[in-house]
Amino acid sequence: NGRFREDLFYRLSVVRLKLPSLRQRKDDIPILIQHFLKHGRFNQLPDGSRKVKLISRAALDRILEYDWPGNVRELHNVVERAVSFAEGDAIEVRDLPDHIAIVLRPIHEESTVREKGPSSGTQGVQPDVQGTFKDAKEAWVASFEKDYIEALLKRNGNNISHAAREAEIDRKYFRKLMKKYGITANDDGED
Repeated sequence: NGRFREDLFYRLSVVRLKLPSLRQRKDDIPILIQHFLKHGRFNQLPDGSRKVKLISRAALDRILEYDWPGNVRELHNVVERAVSFAEGDAIEVRDLPDHIAIVLRPIHEESTVREKGPSSGTQGVQPDVQGTFKDAKEAWVASFEKDYIEALLKRNGNNISHAAREAEIDRKYFRKLMKKYGITANDDGED
């Protein structure tokens, strides 16, 4: 019936650890990156030395600005990808995926909810123009979607059905967007 067996759950949950998401502990990111670079098999050359030893300040800044909906696993994958694209012994901004390398910077902080719908702050966002138009647009749309979904959920008391109805989109698609951006809320069913 799709439910986890309760007795098995209690057998497995001897010790519970509550670990905050990576976006809540950004100070850990440089430490994790150094760990991945030092111990990751993806970074080892045949002679045992490491291909990449450092990360540039600019690349680290971009990584720290990102929210990491996929947490540590996503960070690991990004570092592994960056190492495979790195041309020297340091990860540069150009080695990062576009959604991280192209940062949208707010002109002014605005995250208010208006009468009819949320204003995501993307209205006053200027793209960092190091990538292509398509990449900048995709990053802007992703930022807008995430902010829009979060604002709707907040206004609707985390009720997914109500938020989807207000957005006039299908509830399943709304949940798909939530999953895409690592947003959690009540699984309230149809009401």
